Amino acid sequence: MYTWGNNHNGQLGTSDQRRRLVPTVVTALRKAGNKHARIVDISCGGHHAACISSTGRVYAWGCNNHGQLGVGDRDDRATPIFIHKLRKTRIMQIGCGWRHTIVLTDEQQMFAFGMFNAVKHQYPRNMHDPDADNTQFETHIPLEVPFNRVNSSSSSSSLSSSSSKHNKGNANTIMPSLRSIQGISCTSSRTLSITTMLWQQKPGPVSLLRQPLLYRSMTVQTKEADNLLLDHKEHETG
Repeated sequence: MYTWGNNHNGQLGTSDQRRRLVPTVVTALRKAGNKHARIVDISCGGHHAACISSTGRVYAWGCNNHGQLGVGDRDDRATPIFIHKLRKTRIMQIGCGWRHTIVLTDEQQMFAFGMFNAVKHQYPRNMHDPDADNTQFETHIPLEVPFNRVNSSSSSSSLSSSSSKHNKGNANTIMPSLRSIQGISCTSSRTLSITTMLWQQKPGPVSLLRQPLLYRSMTVQTKEADNLLLDHKEHETG
């Protein structure tokens, strides 16, 4: 892998902060005998970058002011660092935005880190700030983005009577998911964390297909609206 350009945050991965005017090999990923050295995918954000090896490992480097490197802190890295929290998953695709990173696994799971929302997180009521956007927050480690696949649990109620009879006595019958993720990408925006997702939807009951893709995002925003109403009520009574 070769990099060049500005390097004030170590975003070239060359173990220093000197800019390069010509392509320079990233030696940290080219160590002798390193079976994870073959890079199959790479993405660049505002001032950071990340890549995937042929074995599914994820490395990140550069600016980390929002935790977008996913290593548990906010320190910049001038050398590619392995994201240890993703060691038990095989990553197939990665995307870097201005201040966030998102990955897609071989099991159709998405994980995000940096400045993001729609992940498995929620501010408790006692941490709610009425003067801030509580739907956006920083995570310094990868957190799952719950994608609504409309799976067996949600589709079981829509089975026909004949199917119900056929499956009688087998309450754990597994139905195929109606949605699948085909790809992800990020847009570098200074003010927004934008992720684009390509997904496929199979035919199914209209009531199921109308369900939101990222149901957690809707839950977080609904909770934020409820908290704002409580803030107004508390202010009026005070």
